[in-house]
Amino acid sequence: MRGTALITAATAMGAALFVASCGQPAAGSSGSAGAAGGTTQKGRAACVTPKLTQPSRTFTVTDHDNGKAFCVTPDTGVFVFLHGTPVAAWAPIHPSSAAIQRRPSGEMALALGVTGGYFVAVRAGLADLTSARPPCRAGSASAMPATAHCTARTYFSVRLVIRAGT
Repeated sequence: MRGTALITAATAMGAALFVASCGQPAAGSSGSAGAAGGTTQKGRAACVTPKLTQPSRTFTVTDHDNGKAFCVTPDTGVFVFLHGTPVAAWAPIHPSSAAIQRRPSGEMALALGVTGGYFVAVRAGLADLTSARPPCRAGSASAMPATAHCTARTYFSVRLVIRAGT
């Protein structure tokens, strides 16, 4: 009887802590870009300024950064790596604006199932980098596990807020 009361009390406390932490950013979570930033006054996520590698002034974005926004300046390079599978690979990554341009990097080869791109911010403005991944290729459903469904696409998008250099 006493054990049941302790379990019930522990469950209630755990649920209260879980509800209290809903919507709060995880401590130390900054994504693969090593970003450091804040939030707006209304608590909505603002763009974050990524830590750039030197001297190349680049940073890396992966599928784990989906939905994030990054503040950069012109001449900042962005490596994008989206991890899929050979059967369900990401489509090529597209910029939404001329404020960022695709460029060859020549630095590395991509692993099987990884879609990548290198982009450079060329002027102030907004740009989204987007891609989509089908759950499986047409005619390849037999290659997917029996529990997989080939009905929903997965979308990727990050926003770059390109601010004039200081």
